[in-house]
Amino acid sequence: MIFTGLIGYPINYTLSPKIHNAAFKCLGLRGIYLPLPIKRENLTSFMKSLKNKNFRGLNVTIPYKERVLGCLDRLAPEAECVGAVNTLLIEKGRISGHNTDLAGFRKSLTENGVKIDGRKVLLIGGGGAGRACACVIQEMKPRAFFVADLDLGRASSTAEKFGAEPVPFTRLESILAKNLDLVVNATPADLQENVLPVLKSGAVYYDLNYRFGMNSKRGVKVMNGLSMLVWQAAHSFALWTGRDAPIRAMRAAGGLI
Repeated sequence: MIFTGLIGYPINYTLSPKIHNAAFKCLGLRGIYLPLPIKRENLTSFMKSLKNKNFRGLNVTIPYKERVLGCLDRLAPEAECVGAVNTLLIEKGRISGHNTDLAGFRKSLTENGVKIDGRKVLLIGGGGAGRACACVIQEMKPRAFFVADLDLGRASSTAEKFGAEPVPFTRLESILAKNLDLVVNATPADLQENVLPVLKSGAVYYDLNYRFGMNSKRGVKVMNGLSMLVWQAAHSFALWTGRDAPIRAMRAAGGLI
C-alpha cells in the first residue's frame, strides 16, 4: 500500500484527497491519500516521527510550507530556490523536500493561455506559494514585476530574490492603476473587490485559492487555482509512484472536466 497525504491546518476544505485517490484508482494502484490536520504545536513531533511511519510522501500546505524546512534531510533545487516546499518524499529513512507548485503554476498559465513575456505583473503575497509563482514569473520575463505583501519585509525579500519591485500595501491601489496585465493573488484573502474594478480590459486576475466564488468583469479573464492544484498534484503523484499521473482522471476529480 502506498500511503500519502496532506499536512496543514486547517485542511477541511481540501480537494487533494479526491484528486489523488482518483489517480490511484485510475491506475489500479493500491494507494491512499489522507488529510492530516496537524496543529502547529504538534508539527515538529509529527515530522520527527514521520520516518517511522509507512508514508511514501506528503503534500504540505498553509501554514507549513516554510516551517518544515528544518525537519528535512535534503532539499531539491527548486525547493531550495523558492525557500519553501509543498511535497515531501520519504525513502530509505530520509525525507526530501520538493516544490511542485512551480510546475503547477507554470502549466496552469499555459493551459489557460496566460502570457507573461513583456507584460506588467503584480503578485500579491510573498509567502511559500507566492515565491513559487515569483520564480515562474521571473523566468517568463515580464516587462514590469511588482510584489506586494502586508509584511513589507517579506515583499522586499521576495522582490529582491526574483527581480521585482516591492510594494507596501498602502501603495497597492496606485500599483493596481498602472494598467497591469496580470494580477496573481497568492494570499488566503479574497481580494476580488479590491482588484477587479481597476483592471483594464484584456487583463487577467488569477487567484490561487479555489474555494472562492469567482466574480466577473467584462473584458477581464478571471481564474482560480484549480488548474494549478491539479497540475502540482500530478507532479507530486509522479514523484511518489514513479508513474505518469493520469491527468484526465485527476482533472475530472477536481471538477475541471
